[in-house]
This record gives sequence, structure tokens and C-alpha cells, in this order.
Amino acid sequence: MNSKSKLIELFTVDLRSLAIMRIGIALIIIVDLIYRFSDISSLYSDEGILPRNTYVDYFDSWYFSIYLISGLPIVHAFLFLLTGFTAFLFLIGYRTRLINVVLWFLVSSLHMRNQFVLTGGDTLLCLLLFWGMFLPLGAYWSFDKKLFSKKENIPTQYFSLGVVALYLQVAFVYFFTALIKACPEWTKDGTAIFYALNIDQYITPAGILLRQFTGLLKPLTHSVFLYELIGPLLLFFPIFTGIVRTFTVFGFFLLQFGFWLCLTVGIFPFATTVAICVFLPSWFWDVFFVWLSKQFIFITIIKTQLRVLIDKYDKLIFNNRFITKLNSFFPTSKIIFKPSFISNITIVFFLFNVILWNIQSVEKFNYSMPEFLKRVSYFFNIHQSWVMFGPKTLKEDFWYVYPGFLKNGEYVDVFSDPVNGKKLVWERPVNSSGMYKDHRWRTYIRNLWSSKNTLYPPYAQHICHSWNKTHSPDKELTYIDFYYAREETLLNNMLSKPTYGWMYRHKCY
Repeated sequence: MNSKSKLIELFTVDLRSLAIMRIGIALIIIVDLIYRFSDISSLYSDEGILPRNTYVDYFDSWYFSIYLISGLPIVHAFLFLLTGFTAFLFLIGYRTRLINVVLWFLVSSLHMRNQFVLTGGDTLLCLLLFWGMFLPLGAYWSFDKKLFSKKENIPTQYFSLGVVALYLQVAFVYFFTALIKACPEWTKDGTAIFYALNIDQYITPAGILLRQFTGLLKPLTHSVFLYELIGPLLLFFPIFTGIVRTFTVFGFFLLQFGFWLCLTVGIFPFATTVAICVFLPSWFWDVFFVWLSKQFIFITIIKTQLRVLIDKYDKLIFNNRFITKLNSFFPTSKIIFKPSFISNITIVFFLFNVILWNIQSVEKFNYSMPEFLKRVSYFFNIHQSWVMFGPKTLKEDFWYVYPGFLKNGEYVDVFSDPVNGKKLVWERPVNSSGMYKDHRWRTYIRNLWSSKNTLYPPYAQHICHSWNKTHSPDKELTYIDFYYAREETLLNNMLSKPTYGWMYRHKCY
């Protein structure tokens, strides 16, 4: 096999793996929308923590979100429902290419409406949708495939520039985070996981248990760093590619399972797990999975049950009156396998842009992108940086105290309980990870610091309004002070003495 053929083989995707990615993306979006729904007013409307006038003053004009057409929660609720319905169509693979474009636009708009609540998982999810627009995601396990396969046979393997871009994008997530982490805590001292498991805002019960085994943490730190650095290279190993790639993918599955088990990092473990599925090669589907079925009876049972579920799925979808009528108005089009010249030029341009973003994210490279390319990235929501537990955030933990002064002269803490208030306590909370409603609120509050007080007025007024509408006039808030408490983690399993800092005072109106 010559070098060109080997290169094509390395960047050939199994279309069944692309289908798994499509289904996973859709499920994550639907579940995420359900979790976000209760915060429509607080996080996205003009009544909440980021009204549109503050958004316009803070963000670059190249950022775009359809949510800016209105500040009313009911309009945003409609957009949520529209996004959920579109995600369902994406899940079943109905007019997949068109629906992919619409879903990318809606999800990107949601993300851009309040970037302060986003994590790396949100960024990756949107990037997968972006690159998916150039790929036949509906070629397998889809409504499109059922109709199209009656006319033509669909191959299992596919090569294009879109696959090259998607493969590199997923590999960059791990490779560049390893480069960013190349500091003594990860490479020499092996203390990074010890520090990470002592950030109580993120820790889970399993993480608390793991950090007791101090002798295990150093080799575990080195193993995680090396796997994030070498794993992406193994995905493109030129010898025994199918076997090496399969076991490398399962290694990443275990890595993300460990992150999910020990740390609350939002949808990131799910998004990365779905993303790495695209590397599952044909060898996995045609050889390994078949071999497993013969060795283990429970695999055969699972395959049988999957066939039953697929049959039920087919009956549900293809005998569904609504879907049938929808398809009569908007008939499924032919699955496009051959990209156009314009598509290829577009892919090359944006892939070049993505490469520059990742190079820029590594401080040691001391590189800054051209401003125009940055703004194009903002508009298409492909800007990225994979700083996950880097050296700047490992050794510190925070909690917050918001003394609220009431009309009757009382002080209450409106951070720990913004509804009823609690007695003002300055010491570390017993359960630091329970300080927040969810990971989005935790991300937002940590991002408040970088806003240079731009975000505090609407955030504080939101607290005032929420409090005052549920309390009698004599117990209304008059003003709020915002303090943080910072502790450094020490290697002797001790914590430094807390240092307190005042951030902002807001007078309620």
C-alpha cells in the first residue's frame, strides 16, 4: 500500500460511527435543553442576569444570536421547543443535512446568548454540529437511509475533506489540552490530580474517595497526561490501524468515565465520548463486535434486543402519521456523498482557522491570530481553547458570601439561599459542590470575575428582584455586597488560611 492510500485509509470514517455521533449529539442536546428550561428567565431573558443591553455593550459585534430578537422568556421558550424538535428530527435522521444546519444555527444561538454559562462540552458539541454539516450523518440508522437505500446501496466507509477536519478537530481536544497542561504539576511532580480532586466545587463522592489514595494519584496524573498527549497520535497509527484505533477509543471512553465519576464538569464527558465514537473503525463493527458476540452470550442478547428495538423504531417512525405527512410536504432528498468544490474550499478555510485557534491557546507558542480570522470564528462559533484543569486553576478553591442588607436592619446571606436567606457565615461551606444550582451557575459565577464589574449590576439586580417579590416590604433587600473567599491547596493535605476579597456593592432599585 502506497503512502497516499494509507493516508486515505487513516482518514476514512465508518458511516455507522458517524451515525452514533449524530444520535449522541441529539440526545445530549435534548437532555441539556430540559435542564436549561427552568432557567430561561434567569439566564437568557432581559429579566435575568444578562439583559440584551449588557450583552451588546460587552460582546464583539460579530457574535450573533437569534435570542437577541426579544428579551421575553416566552419567545425563548418557543426557541427552546423549536431546538428540541429539530434535535428530535436530527436523532431520527430526517432530512439530516438540512436539519444539521438548522440545529447548528439554533444551538449556536443559544450558546452565544450567554457565553458565561458555557463549558468545554458546549464548545465541542457545537463544533461537532458545524463539521457535521459537511458529512453524510444520515447514511445509517436514519429515516433518510431507509428511503434512500431502496434506490441505492450505501457503503459503510467514507472519505472526504470533511472527515479530515472532523478527525483533526476531535484529536485537537486532547492533544492541545496536553500541550497546555505541560507544566510541572502534570509532567514532573505528578500533583495535578491531587490538586484537581481538592477543588471542592467540582468534587463528587467518588472523587473524595479517590483522593484518599495519595500514592495512586501521582502515577495516575502521569498516565492521564501521557494518554492525552499520545492517544491522539495512536488514533492515526499506520500499522494495524483498526485494532490500535479501537482500543485507543476505548481508552478514551475509560478516561471520560473517570472524569465523569470524580468531577462535575457538565456535559463535557458526554460530548467527548460521543465525539471519539467517530474513530470507531470498520474493524470494530465487522470483526471485533462479531467476535465478541461469539464469545459472550450477553453480547448476543444485546444484539438481539437491539434488533427488536430497531424494528419497533422503524414501525414507530415509518408508520407515524405525522412523520409521513411531514415527508409528503418536505420529501427526503438524496444523501450527498460527494462534496462540492465550494464545500471543500470552505472546509479548508475553517480547518485552517481551527488550527490557528489551537496554536494560539498554547501560551508557550506566543502566537496571536489575525483579528479578522478571530471575528469570523466568533460569527460561526468555532473559537476554542481546551484548558481543562490547567496550571492556573489547579491550586485554588473558592466560595462566596453575599451579605444582603434588609430594610429591617438584618443581614442575610443571599448566595447560599437566594430565596429565604441564611444566617451570614464566612467559613467554608460543608458541601462546596452544593453551593450552586448546577454547573452552569457555577461557571457563570466564576466568570463574573473576568467581567471587570460589567456583569455585576444585572446579576445583583436579578437577586434583588427575585428576593423582593417574595418578601414583605420590611424584609426587602436594600443593597448587597459581593465577597469571595479563596483558599490554596497545600501538598500536605492542608489548606491555606482563607483570604477574603470584596468585589462589588449593589443598591437595589
